[in-house]
Amino acid sequence: MKAFDNDTFNILIKKIKDLNLEIVKDPSLGNSFCIGHSYFCGQDNCSDEWMQSVVEYDILPMLEKYWFDETAKLQNMAYTERVQFCRCYLNGKGCIPPK
Repeated sequence: MKAFDNDTFNILIKKIKDLNLEIVKDPSLGNSFCIGHSYFCGQDNCSDEWMQSVVEYDILPMLEKYWFDETAKLQNMAYTERVQFCRCYLNGKGCIPPK
């Protein structure tokens, strides 16, 4: 896999790793539910639009399915901060509030 020389991508991957730590700690999920590398493969160009698309249409809906019955977890400050980071940092038009 070709590495991207992109600070935004590196920050996004750090946030994904942080989310994976929360997923691993969740007794109803665990290691097999972690966000994998496949979401970030097969791309020749690392654009903000592509990263936003991965976050908006792949990562966030998956997390909402994982914790659909745990409103408190979805509203947890750590989760909200990560969602807000992903949506704000990757959206050139300003913040999209977390759901």
